[in-house]
Amino acid sequence: MQTETSLLYQNSNSNFMIQRIQTVYLLMAALCSGCALFFPFFTGDTIPNVPIFADGVYNTQDHVSLMGVATVAILDALMTVFLYKNRKQQALLSLFVAVANIAFIAIMLVLLNSQMNFGDAIHKLHLGMGAIMPVLSVVFAIMARRSIVADDRLVRSMDRLR
Repeated sequence: MQTETSLLYQNSNSNFMIQRIQTVYLLMAALCSGCALFFPFFTGDTIPNVPIFADGVYNTQDHVSLMGVATVAILDALMTVFLYKNRKQQALLSLFVAVANIAFIAIMLVLLNSQMNFGDAIHKLHLGMGAIMPVLSVVFAIMARRSIVADDRLVRSMDRLR
């Protein structure tokens, strides 16, 4: 039986459920979080007396907490893909992916604000892809959660019909 959100393959040993759209969303969230590790958040001229812009680029490598939170978001998204048999836990962890990326954005902005004023940052810096990737990761994680919850509702309604 094939549905929009899941496909059930039966082999001789057990049932194996591949949640296609959830997997795609979670992999995209992991990819976007991974891209945040490599792309700069902001670029601009070297700004004196601002340590994070000593090289003219503000990226994840400028602070260990950014690297840690990004790594947690990536690993959580990848781990969540393999929890297809426990949809409640998968839904919870996909929400945690979104929270980790929101924390990443918050830490990024707090560190920027501690180094320089936002008004100066707007006029002196150019937005990079690294600042956009965590936002996309949040969107993909929320879309994955919605699909997981919808799939759980579908399975429960099928169980009621039996």
